[in-house]
Amino acid sequence: ERLERVRRLGEAAMLIQSAYRMHAERRKYAQWRVNSFGANEIQRVYRGHLARKEARRKRHWEATPAGPERVKLGLGLIEDARVKFELQKHELDALHKAQEKAEQRVSHIHSQLRDAEGEVAVLEREMAEVDQIEADISQMGRRRDLLQRGIIADEAGKDGPPPSGGGGGPPAGAGGRTYEEEVRARLKGRPDGEVAAALEGQEVRNKARAHALEMQLRLKRAERERKRAELETEFAAVHQEVAVKQSSLKRLEESIADMEATRLRKEREFA
Repeated sequence: ERLERVRRLGEAAMLIQSAYRMHAERRKYAQWRVNSFGANEIQRVYRGHLARKEARRKRHWEATPAGPERVKLGLGLIEDARVKFELQKHELDALHKAQEKAEQRVSHIHSQLRDAEGEVAVLEREMAEVDQIEADISQMGRRRDLLQRGIIADEAGKDGPPPSGGGGGPPAGAGGRTYEEEVRARLKGRPDGEVAAALEGQEVRNKARAHALEMQLRLKRAERERKRAELETEFAAVHQEVAVKQSSLKRLEESIADMEATRLRKEREFA
């Protein structure tokens, strides 16, 4: 009952965490959409302003007759081109540095994801140990059932064949001989009182062994539930960590793609 309550609490905690993570990611995505749209709109308006300003200056240049005024305008255009060149160069250098940092971060996240894969492999091996506990529980349960029914366990497997669904008699074949048959064969020709005492002693020993096996079964089941709960919690934590890193990786890759597009556009403008 206590293990069941712990299991339910663990499931409830995971549901609450998953719902909160979904809510947080949705808010983060909505904020990103607003910021991205606002940034794109500001850039669009500013680029339009620069293009219109450049067009006005070109029209002014073309409309100005040759002479000192046109020379002055030409010098101004040359200075503006130099400033623009320096600005473009500075922006391209900043983009290169940002791309390098983002790529280093991507490499680091890939390394962390490989570590997480190693953790998952370890957890899977531990889960295989839980499967072995399941096998031990099944074997011990069969041995207990055989003892309760007075059937001698198979010497090879120590657990004998599983009890049949119908009837109360022992199963046929290897491992199907009962303790009563064994005692009677061993004490054949002895007085009935001695045989009855031996049978009673064997029954007491069988009950004690069955009780000991029942205690071991309870301990094994408790160990199985404890390990399973721990592993499920660790699996959930690792999967959550992987999901967070994959989300960060996706955002970084999108950011790198945006920076690359911006760099190419600026290089075209620079050319």
